[in-house]
Amino acid sequence: MSKQYRRRNASHTINRFLLAFMSLVIVVAVAAGSIFLIEHFFYDDSKAPVDGNNSVVSSPSSVPNEPLPVTRVSTATVAATGDLLMHLPIISNCEQSDGTYDFNNIFTYFSKYVTDADYAVANLETTLRGDKDGYKYSGYPQFNCPDEMIDASKSAGFDMLLTANNHAYDTRLKGMLRTLDVIDDRGLD
Repeated sequence: MSKQYRRRNASHTINRFLLAFMSLVIVVAVAAGSIFLIEHFFYDDSKAPVDGNNSVVSSPSSVPNEPLPVTRVSTATVAATGDLLMHLPIISNCEQSDGTYDFNNIFTYFSKYVTDADYAVANLETTLRGDKDGYKYSGYPQFNCPDEMIDASKSAGFDMLLTANNHAYDTRLKGMLRTLDVIDDRGLD
């Protein structure tokens, strides 16, 4: 094995490790944020008993660790779906005669459920490197999709696209960063 190959392989391993670590950090942050939201927005302190100092009493009865009564303050509907994974036949079928792309038809049968939710999330299992710099639109094994996919996702009602997945680095760092830029430019989280 040449030194150059080992160096390139080590760099590739480090990049994959960093991507996996970033994904783990995101999952932990989302879980912590969810707990925070549930505790602070779905629990109504005004119904909890207070002591003489106007502080909420942690246990309203003589039974230790008995849960406080919960009053629903508001509700939200969150919709989440799996992969938006664009294989090459899908990309080819969505190409228009003028060279642009229209992915709206792939959302036809479920966009109603997406738009009915207060907040909708999907996993974008592709990159948006574009078709410049020697890259072409491609499917498996290294996905690269036209930007119009994001327009169609937004039209279908999605609010957030997750990008921390095993295809995030398919078109290298430039593709990963450009994907985030396109999503931001379209006003999606």
